Amino acid sequence: MNDGVALLLERMKTNPEEFNGEVNKWGNLILYYKDYLDPEDADALNTGINKLLQQRFTEKVMEELVDPKKSSLKDIINQYQVKGMPSVGTTRGLYSNGIGGNATLLAQQQLQTEHMKAHIEALRAEDRTKLLNKKPTTIFGRLFNYQ
Repeated sequence: MNDGVALLLERMKTNPEEFNGEVNKWGNLILYYKDYLDPEDADALNTGINKLLQQRFTEKVMEELVDPKKSSLKDIINQYQVKGMPSVGTTRGLYSNGIGGNATLLAQQQLQTEHMKAHIEALRAEDRTKLLNKKPTTIFGRLFNYQ
């Protein structure tokens, strides 16, 4: 077994919190190198991660049974919302890993597209009005427009 895989498997036992969530301390490293590992090593990593997620699933079920929360859809969506300031040119959205992730992001993009189209149409209408009211400044323009 690869030494790095063995270290990560041991780390999963001693520090499972480092493997929490979709974005975690080891996620990018595992994703990048998993394709280059021997199939047995990749399977061992998958098995270790699956065990962690199964344990987390059991914890969440027990938590809900012991202390049921009245969570609304808004609370669930907020749980998956991206935190922090978005980069220039991007909009805040949802990760595609949860309830309504892709659908909500698609809806946001469609709203933004409709908003942009409305602005473009308004600008086009304004430009048409300016063009119709503009007086030609050259002889050719006067001849061309028959004025």
